[in-house]
Amino acid sequence: MDIRTGEVYVGVKNTRVYKGNATCAEDIVFRGLGGNTNANIIMTPAIRPGKNEVIPVCTRCQTKYPRNQFVKGTTFQEIRAYMVDYLISNSMDNKLIKYLSEDGDEIQFNTSEKIGTIVFDGDDENLFINFYGIHTSIFVDDTEIMFIDENSKGIYTSGDVYNNVVYEGNLRDMSHEEMLKMFSDIILCFYDAEDISIFQLDVPENAYKKYNYYEPHRFIIEVKNSNEIQKESIYENITIKH
Repeated sequence: MDIRTGEVYVGVKNTRVYKGNATCAEDIVFRGLGGNTNANIIMTPAIRPGKNEVIPVCTRCQTKYPRNQFVKGTTFQEIRAYMVDYLISNSMDNKLIKYLSEDGDEIQFNTSEKIGTIVFDGDDENLFINFYGIHTSIFVDDTEIMFIDENSKGIYTSGDVYNNVVYEGNLRDMSHEEMLKMFSDIILCFYDAEDISIFQLDVPENAYKKYNYYEPHRFIIEVKNSNEIQKESIYENITIKH
């Protein structure tokens, strides 16, 4: 609903119509109300037809629309449950986790402002995750690991991904819980890292889908930290030795 005009619009996402498109019911509402992404538009929780279940706001929409654009009582579970709480349960120090707005200002998790960044090493800010809408990036010192929605990869150029690690798995085949836990597990690989080395390798011609403007690669990341036992974690085309 646009609270200025009183206009009401119901966003209905038909999977067959929007198959392959990064579109949520929230996006349909905004387009239906003129595409004006401002605080005058307020949305109710999404409902799954048939089962009449309330659908928590997805990770993508949490990073795209501020919380004050949803009515009171709307559920925002994924980032808290599947990332922050998960990291804390795996020995990450809660006191070092902080949330930043898109402008870089520190905010509270339950704020009405949109969370743009979550930092995991306090004021050092050398380990953090950025939510950009169509792609998410994990930063470790000067290293950027990019997770790009496969429906948007065609617009990324070699310049956009230059010197970055790019994940080539299919994000849209994953649930929000699976995606956030993967991000969390990767972040844990770099917790207390002392040094990082990255090796970029060519891959066979048809190993991964090719897009318009950049070539896929395999990446091996070696992490030095205080752990006595070395582990190897594989995420599609990214291998992390830590």
